[in-house]
Amino acid sequence: MTLNELLGHQRDIWGPTPTPPDTMLIILTTVLGDIARLIRDGNAWTPELGVELANLLSTATRFLDDLSIEPDTATHAALHRQRQFVQRHQNQLSL
Repeated sequence: MTLNELLGHQRDIWGPTPTPPDTMLIILTTVLGDIARLIRDGNAWTPELGVELANLLSTATRFLDDLSIEPDTATHAALHRQRQFVQRHQNQLSL
């Protein structure tokens, strides 16, 4: 599924009205809290973690659209920043 297809499904579920930034923060922290609980409870490598990570991805894609930011453009920029981060911190990361 492409990001645009994912966005279409998100719009079918949530509708066309943009999410206010304060609500975005609440939703994102809720999903991150769900991920943290799975890890804390020893359920990190379960299908449920995959569902929560997909929630994070699909929610972030919708929020980018809400903010009039092209998801593909933002994804390419994020990948560039991740490469830079890994290069700077590869000695500290357990990869």
